[in-house]
Amino acid sequence: MKSTLILTTLVLAAGMANASIDSGFVTKVSPDKARDNLFKIKTPTDTKPLSVINVNKNDTVFGFDEQQNVQFGTAPSFNLAGLTGVNANTWVSSHYVYFDPKISQNIQGTVTFSDTILGVYFTKNSLWASHDEFGLASNVTYNYANLIGLENGDRSHTSILGNVLSFNWTASSPGDHIRVITAAVPEPETYAMLLAGLGLMGTIARRRKAKSA
Repeated sequence: MKSTLILTTLVLAAGMANASIDSGFVTKVSPDKARDNLFKIKTPTDTKPLSVINVNKNDTVFGFDEQQNVQFGTAPSFNLAGLTGVNANTWVSSHYVYFDPKISQNIQGTVTFSDTILGVYFTKNSLWASHDEFGLASNVTYNYANLIGLENGDRSHTSILGNVLSFNWTASSPGDHIRVITAAVPEPETYAMLLAGLGLMGTIARRRKAKSA
């Protein structure tokens, strides 16, 4: 049994596909304006580092992928949980979504992820507490200031269904910030490797049993 668990863990760790923010769409901005390209997916790099503070964009929500294929050491306590329960040792991926306008602004829309949303962190304390596990170590400047996260009204207007997050936020600087945790899904080849490994272990076990008989 122990060998089976070790094999499963090793194979899954080696064959996880990265999750991602697939798309986002802003359905309403107040005051109203054209809504083309008002959700932007960022990719922090050495040449294009990213700051999530002092963005001062009144009409744009941003998102980027954080740590991928991380295994929870203990069962998480999300501020907003999805329908799928998450236990210790669950493999997950992280994504950061933020809206930091210069003046008070209302914005509504959706964000679609490649995999099922398991939960969301949206308070200053939970964002800070989850940073070491999920935040990017370089190319991003985070700032978990006193007013970071979601206010009470915005919390009640944030929901998840499957792989889609819906939001209706009113914010001013330092803005609304959330960390979205999604399922980490093994690549198809991983299942084949796992089945082959389990089959080999079964064969070895049968041979040992036959020899001892």
